[in-house]
Amino acid sequence: MRLIEREAARHFFRTEDAMTSVYNLLRESCGISQAEAADRVHETRLDTVKSWSSDRRPAPGWAINQLQSLSRRIRRAGEAYAELIKNASKGNVFVIGLAYDDDDARACGFPSTAAQLQATAIAISLLPDDAEIRLVPRVRGAIPAPTLEEDKMLPTKTDSEVLGSMQFGDGKFYTAGNMNRRKYERLEAIGWVKGVATNMSDVEYYLTTSGRAQRALIDTAEAKGRDMPDPAPDGFQSRVNSGPRRGPVLTLKPNQKYAIGDLSFVVEKIDGEIVTVKLSSGETSTLHAAAILFTPVGVREA
Repeated sequence: MRLIEREAARHFFRTEDAMTSVYNLLRESCGISQAEAADRVHETRLDTVKSWSSDRRPAPGWAINQLQSLSRRIRRAGEAYAELIKNASKGNVFVIGLAYDDDDARACGFPSTAAQLQATAIAISLLPDDAEIRLVPRVRGAIPAPTLEEDKMLPTKTDSEVLGSMQFGDGKFYTAGNMNRRKYERLEAIGWVKGVATNMSDVEYYLTTSGRAQRALIDTAEAKGRDMPDPAPDGFQSRVNSGPRRGPVLTLKPNQKYAIGDLSFVVEKIDGEIVTVKLSSGETSTLHAAAILFTPVGVREA
């Protein structure tokens, strides 16, 4: 019995020693080193990535999002490569080309050779069980390798929170000096803001029409939250504020038109908390909506 207890204790401490951060788990699953993550993915300092990996400092949401996106893209690259080599194979023999250095892997869109190997392993896992697999050095133009495509940038709750925290004075949000603007650049990639460099180190951000629509959803969710102040423990709404409404309170549904202030849009699609809308300008925009915007005021949902 004591022997079993000692073995269990040793296993426990090994497990504790092996504990890792969510960030580090994602980074390693993508097949990139800390230096590659800093340089090729986040464009930040190596010691910052080291602190995220060891969990000395919690990784910000945007850094987690970037690794989530990279992981999804690597999986899709592996799945696409599996289909490619299946179609190009002769019988049950599959020739797989391996990058000969990091530059070759990066020519295919990957941050490193190891990241491309992750996609290659995914492709191999999708081949028939009795396949004959031959690994050979890749010859460009003759033997294809997995390629990493850009991921469509989808907004997250973190992105919405970042936009909501930005104070736009005179229609602009000013950032000065040598600072990490990655979270704002992500909003720019989504299409909510536009950054303009005013000099070598300062950048001003302006709201786009899509950004104004997202801010309208943020403000509306906050107003609706104040009008519904008493969430029951099971998550259902049990009481609605009997006082005057503090702002527009809406419930998002597909194929409906909404007007908030001077903005109007039609909801084309809802996927979880991602809402695709067509603005009155004719522009299609992807927004993030808080869960409260899908719940009718005063209605208990089954």
